[in-house]
Amino acid sequence: MEVITSHIHADFDAYASMVAAKLLYPEAELVFPGSQEKSVRAFLEKNTHLQEDILKHRQIDFEAITRLIVVDTRQASRIGPFAGILGRKDLEVVVFDHHPESDDDIISDECCCRELGSNVALMVEKLKQAGVSVSPEAATIMAIGIYEDTGGLLFSSTTPEDCRALADLIAWDADMVKVSRSVSKEMSPEQIKTLDQLIRNAGARLVNGISVLVTHASVRAYVEDFAMLVHKFESMHTADAVFALGRMGERIYLVARSTLPQLDAAHVAAHFGGGGHLTMAGAQITDMELEEAEQLVRNAIEHYTQEVKQTV
Repeated sequence: MEVITSHIHADFDAYASMVAAKLLYPEAELVFPGSQEKSVRAFLEKNTHLQEDILKHRQIDFEAITRLIVVDTRQASRIGPFAGILGRKDLEVVVFDHHPESDDDIISDECCCRELGSNVALMVEKLKQAGVSVSPEAATIMAIGIYEDTGGLLFSSTTPEDCRALADLIAWDADMVKVSRSVSKEMSPEQIKTLDQLIRNAGARLVNGISVLVTHASVRAYVEDFAMLVHKFESMHTADAVFALGRMGERIYLVARSTLPQLDAAHVAAHFGGGGHLTMAGAQITDMELEEAEQLVRNAIEHYTQEVKQTV
C-alpha cells in the first residue's frame, strides 16, 4: 500500500502538493495526518467530489504501508501518526519538501528537497521531468497552493522557480478566476480584533543594526489565518523583521518574518521547537504565559541576530 501525506494542520500548499504527488504515484492513497487549515476545508466542502479521493488516517492499516510519500515537510514531528512507522525496514520513504534542514528531519530513501517559496513549485518541476499530463482542475489547485504560500508571489521567500511554476500551471489551463476567488479573503470580526491588538501592542527596537518589531495578541478561541494577519500587520510597517505572538486558548502561536540574512527567522522559531525559512517561520508554544513567551522571543532575537556591517 502506498500513502501520500503531509503535515498536521495542512495548508493549501500541502494539499496541492499531495494532489501533485498523486499524479506521480497514481496508486497511492491521499491521507491527511490530522487537521487542515480553513481554506483547505472550505475548498473541499465546496468541491465534494475531491473528498472522495481522501482517506482518514483512521481508515488506514499502517502495517500495510510499503511506501510513504511525504510532501511539504520533512520533519517527523509534523506528520502525526505516520511518524510511528518511520524506520521500518520494509518501508520506502519519499520526501518532497521546500523547507530548510532540521535536526528532526525524516530519514528517507529519496529526498527531493530544495528551499523554494512553495512546495508546489518543486512538484511542478517533478511533473515536467516525468512528462505527466496535468488536468485543468489539478493545475488550478496547484496554482492556489503557490499563491497562498507566496502571498501572491509577493512574499520575500518567492523564487524564480515559483514564478515559472505558476506560468506552467497557467499553460496547463489553471483557472485563474477560481484561484482569485479562493485566495481573496474578507477578514472576520475576530480577525479584525486580533489585527487591532497586533497594531496596538507593537514595540520597535534596534538589534545589531536591524529594526525589529515584536507584538502580541490574546484571544479566547482559535482565530484562523494568524499568519495572514501578521502579513497584513507587516505590510503596514517598514521594519526589517517582525515577530508576532498570538495566544489562543492555552496555546501561543509564533509567526516570524525577516528580510535580512543576519536575522534568520527559522533559527528563532527552532528555539521554540518550530521551523521554516530564513524569511518566514513559525512555532507553537505551550505551558507558558504570554508575557514570558514574549520575553523569551526577545532574548532569542538578541541571541541569533548578527551585526549588520555598514558599507561606506
